[in-house]
Amino acid sequence: MATFAQINNSNIVVHTIAVENKILLDSNNVEQESLGVSFLKKLYGENKTFIQCSCNTMQGIHYTKNEQTGQMEVSADQTKAKRKMHPNIGDVYDPVNDWFKPAQPFNSWTFNETLWRYEAPVEYPNDGLSYQWNEDTQSWVLV
Repeated sequence: MATFAQINNSNIVVHTIAVENKILLDSNNVEQESLGVSFLKKLYGENKTFIQCSCNTMQGIHYTKNEQTGQMEVSADQTKAKRKMHPNIGDVYDPVNDWFKPAQPFNSWTFNETLWRYEAPVEYPNDGLSYQWNEDTQSWVLV
């Protein structure tokens, strides 16, 4: 199955949709994103925006399931890595870089492109206890 994200005018993911791979195949049996987009626009409306993604892409790396072990492994074919990650509803599409990234949890947090996640300005305490971020005080508060 191919996966597409529907984004709104603010580039926020509002929906993800699975599409059969055969819908994306052109006359030469090559997958074309544009065919999936055309199919979805016919179903949901021409004014909608759809972008292909991959549920097996994380931090820019495509994974496949090892049939013998059942474990996910780095795929030999990295051409299937789509747009850095599979987005969730609320995540953001960056059209300049042509990738998805997680929604920013707090205004003070910055995005780490190496680890592909947002990080707090203060490191999470490493004492085995549970904390919650307090944006007002810019600190971790014991839960």
